[in-house]
Amino acid sequence: MSQLETPSLPFRIRPHPNYALAVLLVAGFTAITSQIPFQSLLVLIVCRDLDRERGGTTTVSWTQDLSWEDYKSCAQRSDVQATVASWSLWFNLAEDIPATIFLIVGGYIVDLVGRKKAMCLSIISMMLQSLSYLSLSVVDVPLILLLPVYIISGATGGLGIMFLAGSAYIADTSDPQDRTKYFVLLESVLSVAMCFGPMGGGYIAKEFGFATFYSMTASATLLILGYLVFFFPDSSSQRLPESASKSVKTIFLDCLTSISVTLQMVFSFRAATALVAISTLQAFAATGSGLLILQYPMKQFGFDAFKTGQLIFVSSLQRIFILTLVLPTILSFSKTRGWQKVNVEIFLLRFSFFMMTVAQICYGLARTEEQFFSSTIPNAASSVGSPTMRAMLSTLVSPSFQGRLFSSISLFERVIALAGTMTTNLIYRSTVESFPQALFFVIAGLLAVGFVISLLFISKQGVEAMQAAGETCEEETVTEETPLLA
Repeated sequence: MSQLETPSLPFRIRPHPNYALAVLLVAGFTAITSQIPFQSLLVLIVCRDLDRERGGTTTVSWTQDLSWEDYKSCAQRSDVQATVASWSLWFNLAEDIPATIFLIVGGYIVDLVGRKKAMCLSIISMMLQSLSYLSLSVVDVPLILLLPVYIISGATGGLGIMFLAGSAYIADTSDPQDRTKYFVLLESVLSVAMCFGPMGGGYIAKEFGFATFYSMTASATLLILGYLVFFFPDSSSQRLPESASKSVKTIFLDCLTSISVTLQMVFSFRAATALVAISTLQAFAATGSGLLILQYPMKQFGFDAFKTGQLIFVSSLQRIFILTLVLPTILSFSKTRGWQKVNVEIFLLRFSFFMMTVAQICYGLARTEEQFFSSTIPNAASSVGSPTMRAMLSTLVSPSFQGRLFSSISLFERVIALAGTMTTNLIYRSTVESFPQALFFVIAGLLAVGFVISLLFISKQGVEAMQAAGETCEEETVTEETPLLA
């Protein structure tokens, strides 16, 4: 028996999308929970190091744990903000560059070894990252030592391979008619993690210390790994028979060919090209939004990890309400009324990008904490777009090749996101002293372009052509020489 195969049990566990959703919930919760306190930890470490470099007395004490006493004054310093942004850029690049390379073979690995082993690989890398944060919180070490950890995390896929494998697992264990529902649930899972993770993590880190908090996250990753190894049923029927004697070079070249064929097929459809285009714009914008949500409220309002967690809690709670109650109600109502599913999904996609644009403008114009919190309303309303976008794209291929499809699209988005990480970080560092909210308006402009693309290039006829291609693909025998479509 393979190390990662489910041991024999007195009952049979049948693969079902809900098992993947459960793992993604806990894994996403753990990963998201870790990031907000780390940003606060980074602020305190940078503040301490800057004071040391200047030869003065640091306001940040270091005993058993870092002190929160002067956090607000540190977080609102422009030099601290710029340095934190710089370190964040290096950490992101150290993880994202190898992760982008990994994505070339990521879909191949997910389809070849199965969803379960790919998810185990992701959890192991998450465990390593939690242990590194734990070490940083109790030992006075240079931040540069974190770079190898991020490189390893990226080289093994990190959280990205977890959601890639999870999306593929959902696709190959659900019927096409129910797929949108499960992708909506996936969005809800992410929203639940975003809702309670940051605030809970911020509270624990603030009240009990960073060391206690990261001991808990490391333990959580160990529990997830145990569940995956001993109880999680792999969708083994969807694995592809591949020769175990292939060299790394051959696999790499085969993956490049597969990705090339996939993207050529995607770009052969006008609607699919438009979907990928707006998805990449969203990925570019997300890099700036992530930076701003973590750092701008610290600069403008003095938010600590717990306050930032409250902001994300409010936003995510609204997203959960929309994804679990409002959106299913809309889909159910439209079905009973006999409205065509494609038309409803296209409307939701356009509405999503419009509301994302409005939200970024509201964030940029906010001058008080209350106004900033209120801006989460249009942002939450935009959450209806992502599940419909993924559901439409998933119709292009048969279930056996969902991993390669999502991997190819993720690779395209990741390359754009790498450029976005560097660009948005540079904009923020350049404007943090005089006009720190400038990046919000840049992002709003990009999302407005996505809204226009959805109006002009995504139509019912285009989406139905994609679906017809996917049905044809399922009827054909797909070989290694024709990775996705003949």
